[in-house]
Amino acid sequence: MKPETLQDEPMTAGQLARKLKRSRWGVKQTIDRLEIQPQQTLGGVSYYSAKTLARLEEAMRKPNAA
Repeated sequence: MKPETLQDEPMTAGQLARKLKRSRWGVKQTIDRLEIQPQQTLGGVSYYSAKTLARLEEAMRKPNAA
């Protein structure tokens, strides 16, 4: 597959967690807190868009210890 198409492919919460280097639990909690709806659901598995990855990355950023 081309790199451009990989970015457009929907990802599960586990795949998002791997890309963010966070736990699946933390990603799922953040998805619930932000009330993000899945792009599609197949067989009970929710798939999220690449835009969700950017939203999660921003929301899960650790606060600066100043």
